Amino acid sequence: MIHIKDKGHFRKILQSLGNNKVLIVKYSTDWCGPCRIIAKSYTKLEKEQQKKFVNVIFAECDVDIAPGVAEDEGITCLPTIAGYMKGEKIESFMGSNKEKLTEFCVKMAKLATVPSGKVSRAEQQESGPAAGVTSDPEFTDIGRQP
Repeated sequence: MIHIKDKGHFRKILQSLGNNKVLIVKYSTDWCGPCRIIAKSYTKLEKEQQKKFVNVIFAECDVDIAPGVAEDEGITCLPTIAGYMKGEKIESFMGSNKEKLTEFCVKMAKLATVPSGKVSRAEQQESGPAAGVTSDPEFTDIGRQP
C-alpha cells in the first residue's frame, strides 16, 4: 500500500503507471467515521487483488496529511475511492459501501492492460506457466511498498 505524502509524490506515482497499470486511491482521514468503516475492507481488497492482478496499485491519501492532493483531485466527500489510468482519474465513488468498493476495485483491475507477452497473475493461474508469464520485478512491483 502506498501512502501518498504530497502533490509531488502523487505526481510521481501517476507518472510511474505508464499505460498498463491502474492506481486505486482511497481518500480518507482518521477522524472520519465512514472512512474507518471501509478501511479494513480496502486493505483486505488490496491484499486479494495483488494476488490476482499485478497491474493494480493501491494507495491511500490522508487528506489531513496531503490536503493539496485532495483539493487538486476535487475530493469533496470522505471517503472517496478513485481509479487512475495513464495519469488521469477515470472514475470514482463516494461513501463506505463495501460491496460497491469490491465491485469498483474489480472493475478497475479489469480495465488495466498488461504489456505484450506478459499476463496477470489471474491469467497465469488460469493458463499455467506456458502463457508467457514473466518474473520481471519491474512489472510486478512498480509502486508497491512493503
